[in-house]
Amino acid sequence: MVMKYKFPETGNKPVDDLGRQYEKIVKTWNRGSIATRYRYADAGARFVKWVQPAFKMQKLANMGDKHLIAYAQHLKNQGLSDKYIKNELSALRYIHSQIPHTRHELSDSKKINTAAGLGSTPNHKAKNLDQTWTKKELDRFCAYARENGRADLARMAEVTYHTGCRLEEVSTLRRHEVEKALRTNVLHLTNTKGGRPRSVPLSDESRRLLEASIHDVPRGAYVFVPEEVPVHSYIQGAKDYVYRNREEFQDPSRVGDPSRTELHWHGLRHSYAQNTYSELRDQGYEDQEARREVSERLGHSREQITTVYLK
Repeated sequence: MVMKYKFPETGNKPVDDLGRQYEKIVKTWNRGSIATRYRYADAGARFVKWVQPAFKMQKLANMGDKHLIAYAQHLKNQGLSDKYIKNELSALRYIHSQIPHTRHELSDSKKINTAAGLGSTPNHKAKNLDQTWTKKELDRFCAYARENGRADLARMAEVTYHTGCRLEEVSTLRRHEVEKALRTNVLHLTNTKGGRPRSVPLSDESRRLLEASIHDVPRGAYVFVPEEVPVHSYIQGAKDYVYRNREEFQDPSRVGDPSRTELHWHGLRHSYAQNTYSELRDQGYEDQEARREVSERLGHSREQITTVYLK
């Protein structure tokens, strides 16, 4: 699939000149999934807006270790997590590999991470850590988002918590899909990971939330994503919002807890899995029956994956 990408201009001529150079590079990309490429493109745009004023960079082919290290330190000073910063650096490595005739070869990631003062980021899935949001954390997030002009993220988080949608699924819901779900009491998802459609039964609360979400949405439009915002940018923005602000709403005891992760958007899906399992058991489902039902609602073919959600 061809990349359709336009650098978001800033009005600063030197930055926008470098941005247009970057835009041409992005349009040549053909390696990796399209979703990954768009995510990397957004990360690269953030870097361009920073690196040009900071280093007066005129050619992206001049990118080197010092730029990545300084950028990582800049992000760290903003209070962003080491995991988030490493993801940004991974995007820059990909970008560097796609630029012809680069001036410098980048050092290995371990050397750059150490120089930037980034610590280790354990693989939460491997250790099977608890990633769920508590209801109090969800409520605090929604209150914070609404107070700061992001009622859209508050509504989307509540829908995710009560339906188990992936971020990519909930952000691409259109009004007619929600209207059909309200008529049938089942949310049918087609824009799913791996392209496997699935159906999620609606609870009274998820019905209420979905009904409220489409109140002012035009026919044919996305329920949560504004028409002028690219979906891939909106998705990354939702993730970033949680990373940047989670100290405002997460339980402070999470920090340093070896059994739990700090909050991230995907954890809302874990909350749905655990809450649904508990409800099914209360309704009389046997353990394996409940696990199988949760697995189907999450869209996983292997129950071993569901076990991670049910930590």
